[in-house]
Amino acid sequence: MRLFIEKGGTPNHTFTVGYTMESDGFTVDFGVSYINNLIDADAWEDIIDEEGLALNEYAAGMGAYAIVGVGQLTLIGEYVTALDEIEWIDDSGAAVNEDEIAAWNLEIAYAFTVGEKEAVLAAALQGTDEAQSRLPETRYMGSFGIAILEGTNLAFEYAHDEYENDDEEDALTAQLSIEF
Repeated sequence: MRLFIEKGGTPNHTFTVGYTMESDGFTVDFGVSYINNLIDADAWEDIIDEEGLALNEYAAGMGAYAIVGVGQLTLIGEYVTALDEIEWIDDSGAAVNEDEIAAWNLEIAYAFTVGEKEAVLAAALQGTDEAQSRLPETRYMGSFGIAILEGTNLAFEYAHDEYENDDEEDALTAQLSIEF
Protein backbone atom coordinates (compact mmCIF):
# COMPACT_ATOMS: atom_id res chain seq x y z
CA MET A 1 0.00 0.00 0.00
CA ARG A 2 1.29 3.46 -0.91
CA LEU A 3 -0.19 6.91 -0.42
CA PHE A 4 1.67 9.60 -2.33
CA ILE A 5 1.69 13.34 -2.78
CA GLU A 6 3.69 14.93 -5.60
CA LYS A 7 4.28 18.58 -6.37
CA GLY A 8 5.70 19.93 -9.62
CA GLY A 9 7.59 23.19 -10.08
CA THR A 10 7.55 26.33 -12.20
CA PRO A 11 6.41 27.65 -14.56
CA ASN A 12 3.50 25.28 -14.04
CA HIS A 13 2.46 24.17 -10.62
CA THR A 14 1.07 20.68 -10.30
CA PHE A 15 -0.12 18.70 -7.34
CA THR A 16 -1.12 15.02 -7.28
CA VAL A 17 -2.52 12.88 -4.49
CA GLY A 18 -2.93 9.16 -5.01
CA TYR A 19 -3.22 5.75 -3.47
CA THR A 20 -1.72 2.48 -4.70
CA MET A 21 -2.29 -1.02 -3.33
CA GLU A 22 -1.05 -4.38 -4.56
CA SER A 23 -1.92 -7.87 -3.37
CA ASP A 24 -1.95 -11.33 -4.94
CA GLY A 25 -3.40 -10.91 -8.42
CA PHE A 26 -5.03 -7.54 -7.63
CA THR A 27 -3.81 -3.94 -7.93
CA VAL A 28 -5.55 -0.61 -7.56
CA ASP A 29 -4.10 2.82 -8.25
CA PHE A 30 -6.18 5.99 -8.14
CA GLY A 31 -5.60 9.66 -7.66
CA VAL A 32 -6.50 13.25 -8.38
CA SER A 33 -4.33 16.06 -9.70
CA TYR A 34 -4.32 19.82 -10.18
CA ILE A 35 -2.36 21.97 -12.64
CA ASN A 36 -2.38 25.75 -12.73
CA ASN A 37 -2.15 25.87 -16.57
CA LEU A 38 -3.82 22.98 -18.39
CA ILE A 39 -3.22 24.61 -21.79
CA ASP A 40 0.55 24.25 -21.39
CA ALA A 41 0.22 20.50 -22.06
CA ASP A 42 2.22 19.26 -25.07
CA ALA A 43 -0.62 18.78 -27.59
CA TRP A 44 -1.80 22.38 -27.21
CA GLU A 45 1.44 23.95 -28.51
CA ASP A 46 0.73 22.88 -32.12
CA ILE A 47 -2.92 23.97 -31.90
CA ILE A 48 -1.98 27.41 -30.56
CA ASP A 49 0.63 27.89 -33.31
CA GLU A 50 -1.73 26.75 -36.12
CA GLU A 51 -4.59 29.01 -35.06
CA GLY A 52 -2.48 32.05 -34.18
CA LEU A 53 -3.75 32.13 -30.61
CA ALA A 54 -2.05 33.30 -27.45
CA LEU A 55 -3.24 32.35 -23.99
CA ASN A 56 -4.53 35.46 -22.21
CA GLU A 57 -4.73 33.92 -18.75
CA TYR A 58 -3.75 30.56 -17.26
CA ALA A 59 -6.55 27.99 -17.32
CA ALA A 60 -6.32 25.77 -14.27
CA GLY A 61 -7.28 22.13 -14.60
CA MET A 62 -7.82 19.00 -12.61
CA GLY A 63 -7.85 15.31 -13.34
CA ALA A 64 -8.75 12.00 -11.79
CA TYR A 65 -7.72 8.46 -12.69
CA ALA A 66 -8.29 4.89 -11.58
CA ILE A 67 -6.38 1.78 -12.66
CA VAL A 68 -7.57 -1.63 -11.51
CA GLY A 69 -5.74 -4.84 -12.32
CA VAL A 70 -7.25 -8.27 -11.73
CA GLY A 71 -4.99 -11.08 -12.87
CA GLN A 72 -4.21 -10.47 -16.52
CA LEU A 73 -6.95 -7.85 -16.99
CA THR A 74 -6.38 -4.11 -16.50
CA LEU A 75 -9.12 -1.43 -16.49
CA ILE A 76 -8.25 2.26 -16.77
CA GLY A 77 -10.46 5.31 -16.38
CA GLU A 78 -9.27 8.92 -16.64
CA TYR A 79 -10.90 12.35 -16.71
CA VAL A 80 -9.28 15.78 -17.17
CA THR A 81 -11.07 19.14 -17.24
CA ALA A 82 -10.34 22.85 -17.25
CA LEU A 83 -11.70 24.59 -14.17
CA ASP A 84 -12.26 27.93 -15.90
CA GLU A 85 -13.16 29.25 -19.33
CA ILE A 86 -10.14 29.42 -21.61
CA GLU A 87 -9.26 33.00 -22.53
CA TRP A 88 -7.33 33.47 -25.80
CA ILE A 89 -6.07 36.48 -27.72
CA ASP A 90 -6.29 35.99 -31.50
CA ASP A 91 -4.02 37.48 -34.23
CA SER A 92 -6.07 40.70 -34.32
CA GLY A 93 -5.71 41.21 -30.56
CA ALA A 94 -9.34 40.35 -29.83
CA ALA A 95 -10.24 38.31 -26.78
CA VAL A 96 -11.82 34.91 -27.42
CA ASN A 97 -13.42 32.98 -24.55
CA GLU A 98 -14.23 29.27 -24.78
CA ASP A 99 -16.03 26.91 -22.42
CA GLU A 100 -14.13 24.59 -20.14
CA ILE A 101 -12.61 21.77 -22.19
CA ALA A 102 -12.70 18.22 -20.82
CA ALA A 103 -11.28 14.85 -21.94
CA TRP A 104 -11.85 11.28 -20.79
CA ASN A 105 -10.46 7.80 -21.44
CA LEU A 106 -11.82 4.30 -20.75
CA GLU A 107 -9.48 1.43 -21.52
CA ILE A 108 -9.31 -2.32 -21.06
CA ALA A 109 -6.21 -4.46 -21.61
CA TYR A 110 -5.62 -8.19 -21.45
CA ALA A 111 -2.08 -9.61 -21.02
CA PHE A 112 -1.31 -13.14 -22.20
CA THR A 113 1.45 -15.19 -23.76
CA VAL A 114 1.93 -16.30 -27.36
CA GLY A 115 4.39 -19.16 -27.23
CA GLU A 116 6.81 -17.81 -24.65
CA LYS A 117 6.33 -14.14 -25.65
CA GLU A 118 4.38 -11.64 -23.55
CA ALA A 119 1.54 -9.96 -25.44
CA VAL A 120 -1.18 -7.39 -24.71
CA LEU A 121 -4.49 -6.80 -26.46
CA ALA A 122 -6.23 -3.53 -25.59
CA ALA A 123 -9.25 -1.42 -26.53
CA ALA A 124 -10.08 2.16 -25.59
CA LEU A 125 -12.89 4.66 -25.92
CA GLN A 126 -11.86 8.29 -25.56
CA GLY A 127 -13.60 11.60 -25.92
CA THR A 128 -13.59 15.34 -25.40
CA ASP A 129 -16.16 18.03 -24.63
CA GLU A 130 -15.87 21.63 -25.85
CA ALA A 131 -12.69 20.92 -27.91
CA GLN A 132 -13.99 22.94 -30.91
CA SER A 133 -12.95 20.15 -33.35
CA ARG A 134 -9.31 20.65 -32.34
CA LEU A 135 -9.29 17.22 -30.73
CA PRO A 136 -11.52 14.22 -31.55
CA GLU A 137 -14.93 14.31 -29.90
CA THR A 138 -14.84 10.48 -29.91
CA ARG A 139 -11.94 8.09 -30.52
CA TYR A 140 -12.18 4.31 -30.79
CA MET A 141 -8.87 2.47 -30.43
CA GLY A 142 -7.56 -1.06 -30.51
CA SER A 143 -4.00 -2.31 -30.13
CA PHE A 144 -1.91 -5.44 -30.03
CA GLY A 145 1.65 -5.60 -28.75
CA ILE A 146 4.11 -8.45 -28.36
CA ALA A 147 7.62 -8.82 -26.96
CA ILE A 148 9.56 -10.17 -29.92
CA LEU A 149 12.97 -10.26 -28.19
CA GLU A 150 14.14 -9.41 -24.69
CA GLY A 151 13.75 -5.63 -24.38
CA THR A 152 12.19 -5.37 -27.86
CA ASN A 153 8.46 -4.91 -28.45
CA LEU A 154 6.35 -4.63 -31.58
CA ALA A 155 2.92 -2.97 -31.37
CA PHE A 156 0.12 -2.17 -33.81
CA GLU A 157 -2.63 0.35 -33.05
CA TYR A 158 -5.74 1.37 -34.94
CA ALA A 159 -7.64 4.57 -34.10
CA HIS A 160 -10.86 5.98 -35.55
CA ASP A 161 -11.54 9.64 -34.70
CA GLU A 162 -14.84 11.51 -35.01
CA TYR A 163 -14.87 15.29 -34.66
CA GLU A 164 -17.54 17.77 -33.60
CA ASN A 165 -17.69 19.13 -37.19
CA ASP A 166 -18.43 15.59 -38.55
CA ASP A 167 -14.88 15.05 -39.89
CA GLU A 168 -13.49 11.55 -39.42
CA GLU A 169 -9.92 10.18 -39.43
CA ASP A 170 -8.44 6.71 -39.31
CA ALA A 171 -4.87 5.89 -38.35
CA LEU A 172 -2.90 2.67 -38.23
CA THR A 173 0.37 2.86 -36.33
CA ALA A 174 3.19 0.32 -36.00
CA GLN A 175 5.84 0.84 -33.34
CA LEU A 176 9.07 -1.01 -32.68
CA SER A 177 10.57 -0.16 -29.30
CA ILE A 178 13.93 -1.24 -27.95
CA GLU A 179 14.98 -0.87 -24.31
CA PHE A 180 18.65 -0.50 -23.45
